[in-house]
Amino acid sequence: MMMGKTGRRVAITGGVVVTGILAFMLSQMGLNFGTGAGPDGGAVSQQDSDQAMRDAVATSTPQASLVPTQPETTNENEKPHPDISEVITVVVVGKGYVWATNEATPEIIEPITLDEIVTKAKATQGNSQGLRARVFHAGSALPSAENELIKSLKDAGLADNAILFEQRVIELK
Repeated sequence: MMMGKTGRRVAITGGVVVTGILAFMLSQMGLNFGTGAGPDGGAVSQQDSDQAMRDAVATSTPQASLVPTQPETTNENEKPHPDISEVITVVVVGKGYVWATNEATPEIIEPITLDEIVTKAKATQGNSQGLRARVFHAGSALPSAENELIKSLKDAGLADNAILFEQRVIELK
């Protein structure tokens, strides 16, 4: 049976790949081969390598602690709660909700419950157009959570024109 050039190339490539996989597997099992350094693989004694490691560590620069430390939180890092005298902005995320700033592109402040949203929305006075609640959604927002929020706001006495449901998807940061 004669093989064409393509068949030979495939067979050779397959053999190289299989040999590489076998070499990797054997090296993972602790078999040193292929270094060309003789029967002991040119290995340095364990004591020599341990001493070399200690010397290298001793002369290196001090390392940071391996235990992560919590950054100190200051009032500068905390986001202030937005003014909700006119409008409350909420982002639906999955099955839950997060409170957000009242900017054109809202920034996330903190998680908030449905009851807290309704309470805050009822406390708002509305802006010049009568808007009292803005609802955005993240990519993970479930329609059932969006519908539940809108229904709760309407049940609390907010008119349809007092609730703005934005179709834009907000990316969480």
